[in-house]
Amino acid sequence: MFVINKKSKSYGVTRQLDYLVENYRDGNKVKRRTLLPLGECTNLHEFLDLTERREAVALSMIKLDEKKLGDVSPWERGGLLRVIGIRKNHLQRCRTNKEKVMKLMSL
Repeated sequence: MFVINKKSKSYGVTRQLDYLVENYRDGNKVKRRTLLPLGECTNLHEFLDLTERREAVALSMIKLDEKKLGDVSPWERGGLLRVIGIRKNHLQRCRTNKEKVMKLMSL
């Protein structure tokens, strides 16, 4: 396993993005597989810290939105439920990434 750096340009902004990758052999060819996109983090510890912060924010936002459910009109309730669903999906992705990192760090 090792980290590679790629340039990404979108909307006129160039960013340096890191990926945790591994090489593997497929017959006589050596191929590369991305294990985890690290984004702008340069190592697993930095990515884990960022993921834990994002997880905490998502959890607190879900709790706040769930408290609001009793105070909103029926018309606003559907939109708020959609927002809560999106936040829960984000929270699940954070937890999945955290599990991947913990597994990779134990190797």
